[in-house]
This record gives sequence, C-alpha cells and structure tokens, in this order.
Amino acid sequence: MGIHFTVRSIPELASLPEAKRDEVWQRCHPKAWRHWQTWLAFFVSTGCLALGFYIGIFTQPEPYSWGRVLLGVLLIVLGSGGFFPIHVAMTRRHIAQDLRSMTRHLT
Repeated sequence: MGIHFTVRSIPELASLPEAKRDEVWQRCHPKAWRHWQTWLAFFVSTGCLALGFYIGIFTQPEPYSWGRVLLGVLLIVLGSGGFFPIHVAMTRRHIAQDLRSMTRHLT
C-alpha cells in the first residue's frame, strides 16, 4: 500500500483530467466513511492531536522540558498525517468500482 498525500497521486485518478478526477473523488470519498478503518483512523488522529496539544502546551513544568515539547510535536505530526492515507486507501476501493461502472456505461 503506497501513501498518497494528494488526490493527483492516486494511481487510479492520475491519468484522468482534473475536472473528471475531482468529480470521481467527490463522488467516492464520502463512501470511505462506511468502513470502520476510516472511523478508527479519524479518532486515533484526533486523539493524537488533542494529546499532543495538551502535552506540548499545557503540561509545561518549571524548568522548561524539551522532552515534553518534542513528544507533543510528535503526537501532533502523527495526528495530522495519519488520517488521510487511510482515508485514501478506503476510498480507492470505491474509485475502482466507480471507474469500472463508468467504462461499462460507455461501451
């Protein structure tokens, strides 16, 4: 499983014109919410973000602790970057089905 950070980097959509790519993405990405993996990734990412902000900002003892700041930043990075690749993986299933149905309608 490759990690795709943009819609343009998804192999199924890469060869499509931009308007068609956006249309297929808009039609398919809400369907990813039907999978438990998407919900789990959402809650884990949100939890990492919240915990990272809490540790990095609100739990600063005197003297200043760089370890806690680093842990907070790491959790924020994990939280912000962890959801989209899993969401894309779940959406790719529906993109493939959508593109197959589009080609069937054209023939």
